[in-house]
Amino acid sequence: MTQAMPPPAAYHCVKPDAPEAARAKMVATVSGDVATMAAFITEAKKWPAFKVEADARSNGIRFVRMTSPNSTPYRDIGGLIYTAQVRQLTVTMNSEPPICGMEEN
Repeated sequence: MTQAMPPPAAYHCVKPDAPEAARAKMVATVSGDVATMAAFITEAKKWPAFKVEADARSNGIRFVRMTSPNSTPYRDIGGLIYTAQVRQLTVTMNSEPPICGMEEN
C-alpha cells in the first residue's frame, strides 16, 4: 500500500491561533493594463502599509505584488481592493503563510 505524498510546504496552512498566524503578512496581487496599473500604483500610495514587493510585465499586462502587515486596518485593505476593482483590475488577496479557514479571493 502506498501513501500519498504530503503537499509542498507552501500549501500547508497554519491554525488561526498559531504564533505563525500572528506574524502572517497580507499579500495583494494586482494585474491589468500597463497604463491603468501605473495610475493604480500612484493612487495606492494612500495606503502606506502596502509595499510593492514585485513588479513585472508580460504581454502588455503588468503584475504587481504588494504586501502589508496583518495589522493593516480592514478599511485600508478594502480601499486598496476597491480602487483596483473600480479600475477593472484583477485582484487577489491572501496571507503568507496561509491561515487555515481563510479563503483565497
